[in-house]
Amino acid sequence: MDINDPLFPKESDSFPLSKNKCFICEKEYEFIGEKFIWGNGNKNGNIMIIGKDSAIPKKKSKDKLWTGSVCTGMPLTNVRTGKRFRNFLKEAGFNLSDIFITNSVKCNDSIISKILSAFTELPRFMKLSKKCSYYIDQEIRRVMPGFIITLGDAKYPVEELLDKNEKEVELNISNIDISQFKEQKCPFRGKFANGVSSEIYNLWHPSRVNVFKYINNLKAIANHINIII
Repeated sequence: MDINDPLFPKESDSFPLSKNKCFICEKEYEFIGEKFIWGNGNKNGNIMIIGKDSAIPKKKSKDKLWTGSVCTGMPLTNVRTGKRFRNFLKEAGFNLSDIFITNSVKCNDSIISKILSAFTELPRFMKLSKKCSYYIDQEIRRVMPGFIITLGDAKYPVEELLDKNEKEVELNISNIDISQFKEQKCPFRGKFANGVSSEIYNLWHPSRVNVFKYINNLKAIANHINIII
């Protein structure tokens, strides 16, 4: 293991939106958040990647560095998804220093999941991400990314923040494989209610994908972005 793995994020690049406790879930779920997974990366980056939440690992990681966001306090830092996806980005030609990575659900605690244990995974995520949408809105407002890539179900809370009065403009990008997009929805340009306009790419979650097709699709997106900027 390389403890100086250049793909691994720096804790100093985290972007906390609050240093205090979070009371958003207190009234409905009698839960006060105290540990958080804040966004991490280039706060002035042109690209924002939004994942789901800090999944509690089923077993302890053998990798002493990529131990998962529950342990590191940073998004996409487990082996199965975080390291894998960051490698995909690098191979596809993305400039990792221009990327800001965050999660839809900020809370780093198993208690809230236990409170909602009666719900299956997607309904539970939708309830929590709706509560956390305030933070995603703030991150989009502050980073002002020109491009947003969502992973798996993270597309739902992001699209909820779009201005419903603004028409989505479908993008025509060379060599895009629509099968690699969640629900096969074409990438589009949309405007958020907070006024930020971004191109949005709703990709499948990287943990279970055809690696060759997925990376080729990322290459097409990277080439498109590089031409624009």
